[in-house]
Amino acid sequence: MTTTTRSRSGLRRNALGSLALAAVCVAAAAYPDAPADAQPVPPVETETVHKSPVIRKLELSGSVSSPHASQISTLVAGLVSTVHFDSGAFVKKGDLLLELDSELEEAAFEQAQAHAAQAAGEVKDAKRRLGIAESLAKRKYGPQNEVEARQAEVEIDTATYDSYVAEQKRRAVLLDRHNLLRRLTG
Repeated sequence: MTTTTRSRSGLRRNALGSLALAAVCVAAAAYPDAPADAQPVPPVETETVHKSPVIRKLELSGSVSSPHASQISTLVAGLVSTVHFDSGAFVKKGDLLLELDSELEEAAFEQAQAHAAQAAGEVKDAKRRLGIAESLAKRKYGPQNEVEARQAEVEIDTATYDSYVAEQKRRAVLLDRHNLLRRLTG
């Protein structure tokens, strides 16, 4: 469209608008003596046009993934008996995440306790027999090598006892590792 065409169409619109306005004025002037019971002409109000943004709502489907993910693993092998959180749940440091079946480890811990108690009794009995051998040797009723044999027996029984106590501690640590806790932050 050229400039000449645009200005002609603009002139036509202005001319039509002017004609419509003139027709309304002529019609109003033609009836100056309108009846008293005629309806009053309602007032005409104008409103300023304001620009506002068009808002579109989009519904999308998809998945959300966290930028912070952690791999977890237990320090001991075993069957998982209880999981305390679902995948994707928020956990804090120290939260119990899962538990392993600890029935066999509990039995091994109790066995280590029993061995330690038995070894403690053997140490006590070996010390008692050493005391008797020392008493007899002082009074010259028994040989000195019997005292030395009883001292060796006390040392052996004490070492056995210490070994069972260490095994009991090891079993307690393994039993504790059957509960997987959230150890890191973030």
